[in-house]
Amino acid sequence: MTLSLKERAKAYLETADQVRAIDSGPGAEADKLARIEQALIKLAGRTELFPVHAFPRAEGTPGGLFRLVEYADQRDAVYLSLGFTGRSQTPHRHASWATVVGVTGGVETNNLYDFHDEEGENAARLTHRERVVVGPGEAVSVGTGVFHTIDVVSDEPVLHLHAYGLTVDKPGFDLPIFASPDARTYATRSTGGFRPPLSIVTDSDIRADLASGDAALLLLGDAQPPLGGPNIFRGGPEALLASTLDPSTPVVVVGSDAAALDAAVQLYAAGWPLVFQYAAVNELRAAA
Repeated sequence: MTLSLKERAKAYLETADQVRAIDSGPGAEADKLARIEQALIKLAGRTELFPVHAFPRAEGTPGGLFRLVEYADQRDAVYLSLGFTGRSQTPHRHASWATVVGVTGGVETNNLYDFHDEEGENAARLTHRERVVVGPGEAVSVGTGVFHTIDVVSDEPVLHLHAYGLTVDKPGFDLPIFASPDARTYATRSTGGFRPPLSIVTDSDIRADLASGDAALLLLGDAQPPLGGPNIFRGGPEALLASTLDPSTPVVVVGSDAAALDAAVQLYAAGWPLVFQYAAVNELRAAA
């Protein structure tokens, strides 16, 4: 059973709000992460909230990371990760903590490492902490400053929820990344260059919500509305921001990938946490 966009967006935001409350509350980080894991496990158990068509695999890639909820301060964001065989990353850390929970499909293997500075420019070594295999309903948390690798081996789509203390595209951080766990030097990557795409919705996902006013369409450029409803805006994010619509209303952007993402970033910054992108079913089939 696939739920409507309104139902999906409500569940995403409720969980993200829980994560945010836990992260900003008292207690040690490890204790907070254990509670965040439980909130995400509960969301991941509702597999109907994550239809595979909402997270299309880009041509020539082993998967990707899709935005679900972002706040104006770029803290406590929630994403959905799609993976197939070949989706992997060498040892790296994030600007803050990260939590991964399996939703459907196979497993993602995480190896966690501690970082040790050594003499010399960009010289350091890693020591292995633990190996965690994350399948549906299972979780791993990577504390601030901890390095990890990921590896997916599956011919079927593997969906995982990811939550981060800071959005993955928040600029201003130069983070170490190792070529392998045995490397004795590291390179750095600057945050802000990687821009995860938006989750996709189709006609059937939004038809009823648009008609009832429980979702909004934002038309960019010369885009035409695929469906009708009372909340259709044209002219960029400013048209929506000038309205009296509740900012928790899911917004569906109609336009090119780059333009839709630019609009989403502006909406997030203005306090609209739920932004999606429209695609016709035949467009998704053509890209498959």
